[in-house]
Amino acid sequence: MGGGGGGSARIDETPEEQKLAEIAKQKWIRYKEEFRPFEDKLYSELRMDESDHRTAKGINTAHLNQQYNQVQQQVQEQQRRQGTNPNSGRYKKALDKVFNAQSQGTAFQQSQTDLDVENQHYLGLQKMVNIGRGIQDDSEAGLMTVTNDAANQAAHQAGLARKQTNNNASGFGQFAGMAASAWGNLRQSEEQ
Repeated sequence: MGGGGGGSARIDETPEEQKLAEIAKQKWIRYKEEFRPFEDKLYSELRMDESDHRTAKGINTAHLNQQYNQVQQQVQEQQRRQGTNPNSGRYKKALDKVFNAQSQGTAFQQSQTDLDVENQHYLGLQKMVNIGRGIQDDSEAGLMTVTNDAANQAAHQAGLARKQTNNNASGFGQFAGMAASAWGNLRQSEEQ
């Protein structure tokens, strides 16, 4: 039987392979020098921590409170025009509806803000992936999107609370009108 020789198992690279290895090395150095700092900067901007959540919640709560303060003022003015005593149960009940709607809106908005901040983080990561793939990405990622969406939601929720309070007042007005009409009809029938 024949045996193998005692020669080297090393295979020399061809000139083409050496050239490709040099090109790969240059590309890696270029990536580390030019693209990696950009990538690190972009990723650090995308990273969202607890302070980002607190900031977004604070901004969103301020928008929500501003909207509900306007509703509260309108309800108070409406009650004043109707001659309602500020110490009465009716007055307090009208304001309680606003406060309940505000607390429900705040609770909803706080949890929604957490989800929105996380979604923005993932959209930002997707943007990074798209940039890496050479795909143009025009999506917005950031807390401004979250807070703008929340401000719009706060205005909507406050508007619904305002509408509900107005509907209740309108219902009372209709009831008062019907009662006055019935009273007038009763008096007319007594006079005849």
